[in-house]
Amino acid sequence: MEYAFSVYPNADGAVVIVQDQVVGIGGVTLGAVVSPAQVPELIDALSKAKAAVADSEAVSEFKVGASEVYLSEGGNVCIIGDPGDEPMVFEPYRVDALIAAVRQAAVEATA
Repeated sequence: MEYAFSVYPNADGAVVIVQDQVVGIGGVTLGAVVSPAQVPELIDALSKAKAAVADSEAVSEFKVGASEVYLSEGGNVCIIGDPGDEPMVFEPYRVDALIAAVRQAAVEATA
């Protein structure tokens, strides 16, 4: 199932990733906040998790501040914003668009 997501800078200059998921008859909004200093680390983690889809020996789990980026058993790249949260789920073909959105939000955050 493909979920819509948005990425934007907040008032503190951090990058916010938000994803709305449909759960049962309702919905839930999940998110992660990444400080400007952690943006390169997040982009690196997303790229490596996506690459791990094709390489089962590759490291596929990364910590970025309070967030966790990992490759699920189903082959999707997931982000958990805070420990205990449900994961945001991104199909591998959507990760490049997510990375581009994170880069753009980081630029806007420093503008």
